[in-house]
Formats: sequence, structure tokens, C-alpha cells
Amino acid sequence: MDTSQVGDAPAGWTTPAGGGLRLITDDQHDAHGRLIQELVPWHTIDINGVATPVRTARWTVYHDAAHEVWTAQGYATGSAPNYTFTLAGPVSITRSDHNGNVLEQIRAVRAGTAGKLQPTDSFPQSSYVRWTTYQYTDCCRLSSTRVYHTIPASGEGTAGTHYDQTDFGYDSTKQRNRSVSPGGTITFQVFDVHGHVIATYVGTDDSGATETDPTGGGADPNNNMVLVTSYQYDNGQAGGDGNLTEQTQHVSDSETRVTAFVYDWRNRRTATDGEIDFYEQLTYDNLNRVIQTERYDTTAQGNLIARSDTLYDDRGRVYQTIRYAVDPATGDVGNALVDNTWYDAAGNIV
Repeated sequence: MDTSQVGDAPAGWTTPAGGGLRLITDDQHDAHGRLIQELVPWHTIDINGVATPVRTARWTVYHDAAHEVWTAQGYATGSAPNYTFTLAGPVSITRSDHNGNVLEQIRAVRAGTAGKLQPTDSFPQSSYVRWTTYQYTDCCRLSSTRVYHTIPASGEGTAGTHYDQTDFGYDSTKQRNRSVSPGGTITFQVFDVHGHVIATYVGTDDSGATETDPTGGGADPNNNMVLVTSYQYDNGQAGGDGNLTEQTQHVSDSETRVTAFVYDWRNRRTATDGEIDFYEQLTYDNLNRVIQTERYDTTAQGNLIARSDTLYDDRGRVYQTIRYAVDPATGDVGNALVDNTWYDAAGNIV
């Protein structure tokens, strides 16, 4: 703080040499208390090869009747209150329905860059450079999204020609359990009574599928859904905490790859026993931060093959990481590579 600029500094406060930059951010709000303009402190940028002092500007325009919010960035030159504003880059436009569901997300280019973003600005469809739309069921659930790759001059356009559409489906408990990619790939998830995903199926035709069996039990010959991943929670026992304890990748009808997970009494994952001799063990401190990671050969009884430690300061920041040399033939720990991180008073890495 520059004590020469204020009259109520605490007794004994002085400005250190080189301090007191008097960095000021100015905010402007509308009648509802919403931020509509922000000017950050002065800094210098290169504009057409000329070092120019500017204040980065951020604007937000609320069109409440149309359920639209516009945001943009730019910069101010000159001096207050007669700044010269320049708009930089596309304007982001979000359109919603009366329930707050996002209907459209648009990036559009204004006809000119002079001046701040104004409520009177206009953005016809021909000014769009990015466009994503969202469609909903009658009650409010997202039924599809359309991402445009070729924006038509007017209208919605057609699938494939102008946009790629992803469709979504829901089960009887209103959980999203089905998605269809623009290319026609179907991903179908099965949930248990607790809302946990217990199986994922993939295919291109789910004719005859049910919520619990996307294959339809083989009743429809066109159905080609196959199980790709299954999940088990709390070791298959009732009354658990909902921890994922086993994940099985179904490579083929006869081959699987199983990964098991172990947790402590605080529901922290402490071990992962995976494929191809993978076994990892994590150690936590009382603040649930990982302080040691160890890899073993195949199981916890195998030789140690890797170890690293992470140390935190009193503010919870990582200040040191240690990576040890480990002899995989014996598990013996040797020398270590130590990385230190320093922070300034503001918390920036120096």
C-alpha cells in the first residue's frame, strides 16, 4: 500500500522501497448489483509495435427479457472518465429458457471493434463463429446437443451437413443411462438401486434393450450391444459406503482385465491392484493429502519398484517432492532426487 495515497493507514505503517504501486481495479454494477464492467490495473502491451499503457476491460450485458447474457473482453486507453474502449475477440452469448436451462452457447464477432460491449449491439447468425445448441424433454432433461461445424446463414441447418448431434436417454429413475454419438455409437449404462454405475455397454443397435439388460437378452437379432466394463462396490456386500472395489474390463467374451481397489476406514483409496503386475499403494496424512506413493511388483508382498514422497508447508502447499532410486531386483531404496518449490509472500511460485 502507498501510505501517501491514504489518510487512515495504521500507525507505524510505511511504504517499503519500490512498493505502493497503487494497483486499482474499478468495477461498475447495474441496478441489480450485477457486475457489468471491470477495469483492471494499468499495464503495458504491444499494439501494432507500439508499447501502449492499457487497462484490460471485461464487460457483461444482461438481456433479462430475452434470457441472454453477453460477455466480452477488450481494453481501455486514455484517461478516466474519457477512456477509449476497444473490443477484442469474439463475444460470448448464452441463451437460456425461463427455467435457466442453457439453450444456446454462441461466439460471435461484432461488426466493429471500437467501443465497449453495449446492450444495443446486434449479433445476427451470420456473425457466429461457434455455436452449440441444447434440446430438452418436456419436463427439463437434456435430450440432445448440437455442435455446429458449418454454421448456416439462417435457420437450424441439418445434421451432418451443419452440425453433429449427440442424443441422451434416461431410465425410470431419471438417471441419464444412454447416449448416442454423432457417428451412431451407443453407450448404455446400468445402475444399481443406489445410483452407482454397475455396467457399461457399447454398440450401434440396442433394439429390445431394457434398463437392466441393454442386450435385450438376445431377443432382437439386430441388437449388438456388448459389455465393456463392469463395476463392483463394497466387495459386493450390502451396507457399505459405496466405494468402488473392483473394475472389470471385458476385452472379449472370454478375457477380462480386473483392477481391485482397497480403502481405509476414512474411505480413502489406499491400494490399487491392477493388470500387468501393477500394484500401487498410497499413504495419507491426517488432512487426506497423499504423502507417499509406492509401486510394488505384482502384489503388496512383491519387491518395491518405485517410491516418491510429497511434503506440504503450513499453508497446504507442496514445497518438496522426493523421488527415490529403487533396485527392482531387491526392493532396496537408494539415493533420491529432491525437487523444492519456493513461494513469495503472495503465494506465487518463484
